[in-house]
Amino acid sequence: MFSITSEYPRKLFVVLFVPLAPYKLSSDLLVIDMESGEAQVVPDSDYRAIQERLDTQKVFPTGYLTRPAINTIPVEILSQIFWYFQPEAHVCLLPDIPPLALFIGVCRHWRAVALNTPSLWSTIVLNNPKRIHLTMVHQWLERSTSCPLTLSLTLDNYEVLRWNTAERILSIFTQYLHRWKSIFLSFTNFPIHSRSPLLQLPISRTAAPLLEKVNIRNRRSFTPEANERFWKAIGAYDSVRHVIRIEASEDPKLSLPNLLGAPWANLILLTAQFAVDDACMDFLSGCQALEGLKILSLVRTSASLHPRSRIRLPSLHTLSYSSSEPFGLPSLLDQLELPALTSLTLNEWHCGHSWIDMLESSACQLKTMRISEQPSAEADIPDLLLSSSLQYLEEFRGYMRFSPAGSIIQALTWKSGTRSLPSLRRLDLTIGTFEDGLLSAMLTSRLDHFCCALQQVSLNLRLARKWGDISTDFGFVKDLSVDGLDFSYR
Repeated sequence: MFSITSEYPRKLFVVLFVPLAPYKLSSDLLVIDMESGEAQVVPDSDYRAIQERLDTQKVFPTGYLTRPAINTIPVEILSQIFWYFQPEAHVCLLPDIPPLALFIGVCRHWRAVALNTPSLWSTIVLNNPKRIHLTMVHQWLERSTSCPLTLSLTLDNYEVLRWNTAERILSIFTQYLHRWKSIFLSFTNFPIHSRSPLLQLPISRTAAPLLEKVNIRNRRSFTPEANERFWKAIGAYDSVRHVIRIEASEDPKLSLPNLLGAPWANLILLTAQFAVDDACMDFLSGCQALEGLKILSLVRTSASLHPRSRIRLPSLHTLSYSSSEPFGLPSLLDQLELPALTSLTLNEWHCGHSWIDMLESSACQLKTMRISEQPSAEADIPDLLLSSSLQYLEEFRGYMRFSPAGSIIQALTWKSGTRSLPSLRRLDLTIGTFEDGLLSAMLTSRLDHFCCALQQVSLNLRLARKWGDISTDFGFVKDLSVDGLDFSYR
């Protein structure tokens, strides 16, 4: 998979194959000057000419053949090339034989380098594993010696034989719990029975001292009892810093705070669905180290919240919300105080004034915001853009695809005596219908005032041109050219 030649004695040429899609390869040539350390990419079209010239220089003047040029590459660089081909979780199509297993069969030197780099073998990614992978797993774990392990297992193929193989692989994985660094499990219709190795994990703070990231995606695989047993164990591991849990369940009792029953004091990043109840509030109040929170969905619950003081999360700087239904959202936002919040992503737009109140009461300095607007939601968005809570906002990305965007464009327009996003420097808008002339007026107002001058603007006007006449605005953006402005439109 590599073609390597040398130009004696200065240069080393290494051909790297750059994946355009999983395991579909095309080649680029990386030229490394061994004296200066500088690298240059040579187009594939020039490679054959270089190779033909170098083929004439494979013999020293003494008549002795040069050693294979691959052996002149420092071991550290060769091992990094091997690392480049390591598979990652979430890749849907993986070959039965991983690239690393092919590399060690190329030559003795490659085999020696790979086998003497234990970290290369510490990543195991399996999608719908077969029996042949059982031997591979044993070999990888043995060759990785004591390196922390990154493990990934995806099972979405309805075959009993593969279920049995997956169970055996899980059994092997759990024997190395003390070396887990990252675990990714994605199961669809894979029955987790009471004797599953995943339900035998010890509930002990010291059982997984290296575990940092847990990513679990469950689609009709874990029963409620299995869910509770598994997460009780995972929640006991103090080393965990990053948790992603995607659960296809609308039962509030299966939300992560309800399963754990206690906060994760050292948790830094959390992605999950929630039910806005007292268990959720108690859990969040105990996650004082939390820096990033992604709310995938909110589950309906009949429980009411008991009176409590606001939950202050002093380290939370990134918040993302994606729930299609705002069950309990106003109550949640009314409880949160996020003074360090700098980045907010709203993939679903609900309860606009509750977001405004939360931002203002938190007294945060929001720097970036992304909003995907929903039908009939436009009325709240201008109020947010005109809010004093956004006076430090530097980047705004808005996707207003459904309803007319006229009032939003007007809210973005700089007017004397107003404080509409005074710090805005980067603007990315996808907008639907609006009155012709509003967009050019907004851009002119932003570009004419040095105190609020935009530096980067990206506009998607395809829907606006399809649904309405914006000839004035389209002509304006077509001819727009301002020094210091990075501008694009489509």
